[in-house]
Amino acid sequence: MKQLKNILFGVPLQTVSGSTAVQISGVAFDSRSVTQHFLFVAIKGAHHDGHAHINDAIEKGAVAVLCEQFPDVLTDKVVYILCENTRQALATVASQWYDTPSKALKLIGITGTNGKTSVATMAYQLFDKMGFAAGLLSTVEVIIIKKKGAKYTHYTRPPDNKQAFKRYGRCWRYALLYGSVFTWYRPRSNSRSSLFWGCIYQSFT
Repeated sequence: MKQLKNILFGVPLQTVSGSTAVQISGVAFDSRSVTQHFLFVAIKGAHHDGHAHINDAIEKGAVAVLCEQFPDVLTDKVVYILCENTRQALATVASQWYDTPSKALKLIGITGTNGKTSVATMAYQLFDKMGFAAGLLSTVEVIIIKKKGAKYTHYTRPPDNKQAFKRYGRCWRYALLYGSVFTWYRPRSNSRSSLFWGCIYQSFT
């Protein structure tokens, strides 16, 4: 359990309704994952808006909601926090929740037209052979200290910050990640909680 005000540290808040001294047991941006004493982060996606599920999250036990617009009716004993961009705020919240593991992580991004997966894989193998604790995030595979995971369903898109910090943050010294320029341009990859240590732009065409 952590106090809400502590995991919101670094998030530019606009308005707060309620006390940020409330205890939080977890963070979720999917209302289906919410349980008792959770902070629900409502994110506007390309095809769906998490703000439509604020009440669903509260019914499942959310005691705080981070959103870009308040619902018409505020529920008693629930803290509502307004900020300009919840997607970007989620990166900071996830980092604070998992004790800022990215401070010890050097993230190397790889972008371009064709060959991103190949370059990322070769770079990972190079770092691994040199003895560095390295990880790989690609559409082909996810490698966590020689442990292979499932490939992503959304190509050229890294995992959300919450899952990245939870699953990989403390395992690696270096992380190789590839994605489209458009993906990296989005606030999630530009936030202070996930700064790139290096970037490789390449094209095999």
